[in-house]
Amino acid sequence: IPLEASILAVADAYEAMTAERAYRPALGEEAARAELEAGAGTQFDARVVRAFLAALEPDASAPLRRAS
Repeated sequence: IPLEASILAVADAYEAMTAERAYRPALGEEAARAELEAGAGTQFDARVVRAFLAALEPDASAPLRRAS
């Protein structure tokens, strides 16, 4: 799976979970983060999940560290 597709999958899943829908209320941010963490390494690329969650942190203006 191309890296770009993995990035889009994580971002789309987060947006889908945190957005209000006509058929269900939005999940909270913490619940959405927990879902991404639960799917890291199986449903989602674990490196992408780590980077995405790091970017959501309040101090995300600091440069991201390279995931190992």
